Amino acid sequence: RPEGASGVRDLRCPDCGRILGKSSEENEKPIDLRCRHCKQIVRFLGRAVTIVTAICAAPKVLASAGILEGRQATSYPGFLDKMDLANTEIKNDPVVIDGNVITSRGPGTAMDFALVLIETLAGKDKRIEVETALVRS
Repeated sequence: RPEGASGVRDLRCPDCGRILGKSSEENEKPIDLRCRHCKQIVRFLGRAVTIVTAICAAPKVLASAGILEGRQATSYPGFLDKMDLANTEIKNDPVVIDGNVITSRGPGTAMDFALVLIETLAGKDKRIEVETALVRS
């Protein structure tokens, strides 16, 4: 377990004070991608958590921690493209699933992302139930 992570509920970085796993609006500080402890915590979660998800700019955090190494992923246009990710296949799909990592592009793909998460966590029948109630087609 990385220094500073005493459990899944205790993910405050001891260096920069960022609470990992919370949205930007709930944090006083953005994730510092240069912060050694933040990267350790993200790497730990990437190995310990069953499903790792990121949408919009957040896949950049996964990439910085090495979680996207050897995987396919997507993000908001320009975020992953600007990084030196020789072993990551950057896709333009709304949602990309590669093993236990699920990434999505941004606000316009949030519904697709949510439905994929529902299917992954609760099954196809639950996804169909939720999607039908949304009247998407």
